[in-house]
Amino acid sequence: MNNKTKQQKKKEIFERTDPVLDRPFLANDFAWLSQNRYGRWRPNAPEVGHAVIHQAADGTEIAEQYTISHQNDLTENSINEQKSDIVPCVKHLMRIEAIQSPMNQEGDTVLCYRAVTEEGVPMIGSRANKIEISDMATGTVEKARVVYFSPERADHFYGSGKKMPIFKENLSLKQLTLKEALENAVKIKGLKNISISPEDVALRVNMDRQRGQKKTMGNRSASDEYRRVLQSEKANLLSPELLNKLTEAIEADLSILTESQKKPEWAHVYAFALMLVSENPQVPDNLVAAPRWFNTAMLVLESTAIWFSLNRPNALIHMQAIFETLLDTDILNKGAYQISIEEQSRCIRLFESYDLSLEHAMFRSPSDLAQLSAISYALLSNALPKSRYAVEGQTIQADLPVINAMTMVPLGINTIKTQTTAPKLVAQSSIEKQSEKPKMLLFSYMPGFSSFSTLLSVPRRLLTAIIRK
Repeated sequence: MNNKTKQQKKKEIFERTDPVLDRPFLANDFAWLSQNRYGRWRPNAPEVGHAVIHQAADGTEIAEQYTISHQNDLTENSINEQKSDIVPCVKHLMRIEAIQSPMNQEGDTVLCYRAVTEEGVPMIGSRANKIEISDMATGTVEKARVVYFSPERADHFYGSGKKMPIFKENLSLKQLTLKEALENAVKIKGLKNISISPEDVALRVNMDRQRGQKKTMGNRSASDEYRRVLQSEKANLLSPELLNKLTEAIEADLSILTESQKKPEWAHVYAFALMLVSENPQVPDNLVAAPRWFNTAMLVLESTAIWFSLNRPNALIHMQAIFETLLDTDILNKGAYQISIEEQSRCIRLFESYDLSLEHAMFRSPSDLAQLSAISYALLSNALPKSRYAVEGQTIQADLPVINAMTMVPLGINTIKTQTTAPKLVAQSSIEKQSEKPKMLLFSYMPGFSSFSTLLSVPRRLLTAIIRK
């Protein structure tokens, strides 16, 4: 039985499943997902907000907000169960605008959003996840970003797209020869499109890991892997900026929140909790050394998938990743991660990516996870947004990596359309859905992934066969 036949059979089984098993997203879910588990998250702000940013048929950027059950709807007992964790209040936002924030004298800029609450509190949206919403009944595919807002602070970090060089300039002939040999030994981890079993997730979430990551990787910690590079001849190939970044990561103080986010960890390519019980996630091919903040960023997607698996088991959920290491090491250089969730005729894809050359990172709050899960539920349910505003701001063209479920191609990111007037509420009837599907260009999804150019230029049927092997 081929993979397509298996998926069709599984879908037929799910369609016969009692729909009573699926339940809506509730205030208790928001409170539970907002907890700072493992102490790895940036603390929640008391007030948060969101906007699903997408482009209307006329080119206008639209910001949609959805009703999310949260702390105001909680019972007294469920509030007490949250202990000291802040369950934030989801605020309705107004006057949403796109801004370019200069980050240094060289003019490095980053796209983020500014808004105000109905009470007049200034809010900044600098953290985001790219998503893609498909409706198989209408044949439409829509790209968007879920942007997470929190109160603006005097020292607010808006983000940065500034990159550092990976390698030194003016390498000698001997060094160039070594670099080429090591680049040919780069490890590619992932590539599989894994179907997630709700029954197995229910078992996995309470399962102990009999073999830890360190033991799996030959009794080496992720910091040891960073250190091993610094002490080898590879260090002579790397730029001073990258050497400093790796050193700072090793020396990061776990007791200081901002420093701890840089600390290397063994991160799963495919999440432990989402793997089949019959498979072993604790293998070297499923682990990479990556900073704590990226491992946490993947948790936003993974935990959303876990919520759907446990609470809406009729959903069809898939996980896909493609990670490239730094030379022949197990250090993550570039990576892309995706979760897709399908209910009835609608499907949502959630994206996260990593680039070692980026100088700065955006640290996640558990409220990002709680809001993304609630918004995913609303979009899959085809719920009407609570409000729709036209976004005002500058014309900005961004080029950030996004992966598609099977072919991992660039889906791009929309251009912010300049608005000369104040943000206005857009009537629902004036916003038309795009009926034309985006063109799927089969080439490497991220700069520097030239090793995938040949693979991703082949027909999808052949590509699927290659990945299965």
